[in-house]
Amino acid sequence: MNLKNELEALARYALALAALAAVILTLSALLLGFSAMVKFLHPLLYSLAGASICVFTLIVLPLSFFKKIRPSLAAASLILAIFCNLSIWLYSFSVIVGYLGWLAVLFFFLFRFICPIAGIGLLINGQWQAGLFILAGMVIAKGISSYGLWLAQPPENKRYRQAEVIDIESEEVDE
Repeated sequence: MNLKNELEALARYALALAALAAVILTLSALLLGFSAMVKFLHPLLYSLAGASICVFTLIVLPLSFFKKIRPSLAAASLILAIFCNLSIWLYSFSVIVGYLGWLAVLFFFLFRFICPIAGIGLLINGQWQAGLFILAGMVIAKGISSYGLWLAQPPENKRYRQAEVIDIESEEVDE
């Protein structure tokens, strides 16, 4: 009777391992299909990241001088940072899937670490343009999101807010 229980437990473990292997193989096939689709979209991902950087530089930065629209510019710059991060992450994940194949499933849950790993891997492999695009895009996207958070904050010092207005009529001149 003891042998029967051990055989049943062994059969359960074997069934659990087979189910785990089936799930991993299914996820790998889905990710490889996803990677093939993303590789098809590489030019679009480059364009999306470049367009979000250009919109930030040409529209958000100059308009941030106007204090009335700073909250909406903060939201716009955070949305642009999300688009830039998303396109760089998708490109980095497709690079990792291209080099590692189904082992990229292990990197799928390391969201923020995929970009530096892919960028450094491309630089080591000699693909300078793509590697520098990933690393510079990460830095620029972090700068865009930090600027958006800075725009969303009110001034810390009330005296600074009062000092921004210069009242020429109230100044008396000693003659």
